[in-house]
Amino acid sequence: MVDRVPGAQGAIFADWEGESVDFHYSGPDYDIKLVGAHQGILLNIINEVSSGCGMGRVRCMLVAADLGKLVVMPIKDGYYLAVLLGPYANGALAIRAAEAAAEELMDEI
Repeated sequence: MVDRVPGAQGAIFADWEGESVDFHYSGPDYDIKLVGAHQGILLNIINEVSSGCGMGRVRCMLVAADLGKLVVMPIKDGYYLAVLLGPYANGALAIRAAEAAAEELMDEI
């Protein structure tokens, strides 16, 4: 999936505790694992707020920062996928790729 999204730098598949199940990243392992763990915390908080407001569960989260973007996609049973993007990567393309990867991962869980 990372190779199919121009500007994607890496991705991590993590469990409900933020522990890495698998990842693809060209930088230090620690960096992508740290990103993955923190996104699980953020996803849980945003899910609580979204549900509390009557909006239901989060289907996708896109975080845009000064130097890049991050797509977080819940899978099921607390598993999620986080995709780290460069600043010029297409967020919509990354979301579509993450949705397709999530479908494949759901079949494996």
